Order: sequence, then C-alpha cells, then structure tokens
Amino acid sequence: GPAIYFTFPMCEDLVAASLATAMHGELACAWLRGLVPSACVVPLAHWRSVEVADDLRTAWRDRLGDPDDVVIGCFGNIGPERRLDRALYALADIDAGRPWRLAVVGSVDESLGLAALAAELGIGDRIRWYEGLGDVDFVAVMGAVDLAINLRYPLARASSGVLHQLLQLGIPTLISDVVHWREYPEEAVARIPPGPDEAEDKSLRASLARWIVNPEERVVASRAGREWAACHISPQRMRETYVQAVEEALGAVANGCKGSSGL
Repeated sequence: GPAIYFTFPMCEDLVAASLATAMHGELACAWLRGLVPSACVVPLAHWRSVEVADDLRTAWRDRLGDPDDVVIGCFGNIGPERRLDRALYALADIDAGRPWRLAVVGSVDESLGLAALAAELGIGDRIRWYEGLGDVDFVAVMGAVDLAINLRYPLARASSGVLHQLLQLGIPTLISDVVHWREYPEEAVARIPPGPDEAEDKSLRASLARWIVNPEERVVASRAGREWAACHISPQRMRETYVQAVEEALGAVANGCKGSSGL
C-alpha cells in the first residue's frame, strides 16, 4: 500500500544484510549511505531507449496541434503524485499570447476527475488524452512535444525513466524540486517546489509561461538536456554501472563478507 511504499519500512535492515545495494542516481545513494554508513551503495545509470522513426514523430506532431501551437506533454501512469491537477490550474491562468495544447499520454487515475476539472476550467478543448499507446508511439509523442511536465510528489526516492527519456530527446521539462533530483542541469529543467499549493501554482505558471513564449529558452534547455544525458545515461554508462555493482558484490563475497545480518 502507499504507506509502505513511501516510508521504506525495514530499509536499513535490508541494506545492512546485502553485499551491495544499487540505486538510480548518486544523490539517492548518498541518502542511503547516510542511513546505513557501513553499506556498500553503488549508483546505477537509468537509461531507456528513445529510438523512433522521424516520420512517425512528425505524424504525431501533426496530430497533436497546429504548427504554431506549443505542445506540452505529460507521460506515464498519472496518479495524485503527478500533480497534474495543479498543472491544469496553472495552464488555465496563463495568457501567454500564443496557443498551447496538452497531451496526456498514459493511464490516468479516474478518481482524480482530471478531464472534468479541465472542462470546468475552460481548457478541456486544448487537451488530448492518449491511453494504451505502445512503446514506439509513446516515445514518438515524447519526441513531438515542445516541453513536458513531470512532477512527482511524494516520490519515495524514485528515479524517473520518463524524465530520462525526455532528457535524451532534449525536451525541456518541469520537475518537482526534490533533493535527489538536483543532479540534473539547471538549464535543462524547471524546478517546481512541491508545496504548499500556492507556491507550487505560482512556480508552475511562471515556468510554463516562460517556456511557452520563449522558444530560444527551450532551445537552450534542449541542448543542456541532451548533453547531460549523453554523459550520464547512455547505454554504455548503464552497462558500466551495472558491472560495477556486480563487482562490488563479488568483491564482498571474495572477502568473506556475508552482510551484517549474517544472511
């Protein structure tokens, strides 16, 4: 259940009993080392493929909006932690001087009533909902948007495969300002405080409006995201970090370590 997922019960005991523990991201690993100073904690690069044919991406762009539209994307399983309701309020308040469209791609928790909220706010006609897309089309839509919203709070120290795909594609992305997501370059993302609602809404409005009306800033963010991703979440980097994690565990075995629990 949610309480178990977000509070990491017995995390310290599990880590202490392990030869090595791996997590996505160095900052998340630093947090875990603080909990269990004796643990061997190894960061893993979180790579996911973004390969897609250009003609498919172009076809999706044509479906998502007119050439002058700024298309915003939100991807993945949309639950309350994705804060999409706050994003809808922010978008409804924006008078950016040019049209925008929002594509929500993935399964949406119906209990959130997001479609009804969008209609109530007067922006329902600007939003398209796509559920059940295959991986190829999912990535094609990612590559077709101008910017993305990828808020996550509470986050349970999780990494985001969607965010890493967006960075590889050079899509400027709004993210929640949580400690273990601060490794991403300032130029590539807009950090949104995860609460209270008033501060989150104000930051969302400002960041969305800035990127909607300033294509030059989106170009800068796109380049920064691609460059960071090429260094930190490439297939080769992922292989290297997994090899390192296995080597750490095998080294512990060779040295006769069985974990502090003796398991």
